[in-house]
Amino acid sequence: MKEEIFTVEEIINTINRSSLKTVLVEGKDDLAIYRRIEDDIDSFDINILPCGGRNTLLKVYEQIGEIKNKTLFICDSDLWHFTGFPRFGGNELITTTGYSIENDM
Repeated sequence: MKEEIFTVEEIINTINRSSLKTVLVEGKDDLAIYRRIEDDIDSFDINILPCGGRNTLLKVYEQIGEIKNKTLFICDSDLWHFTGFPRFGGNELITTTGYSIENDM
């Protein structure tokens, strides 16, 4: 099954129309892990939204100034362990400690 891809604009518009705080994650493959976390913290009214991949997530992050609602970005570290971590401004972007969220869990 092919993962549905959203544009950066569609993701930003979705976040801005929501009344919930949003956690953006890379893709739907990670959702099983994040849904378990979401079940544990459901009293916080958080929406977990997959972006369709790391590149899209980072492009949305680059346009964080257009996002009106509280948003947190979570990105797997995977290949950065070998190539070095890029520098990101702000504290809205969290990277996994290990290779991926599955490893961290």
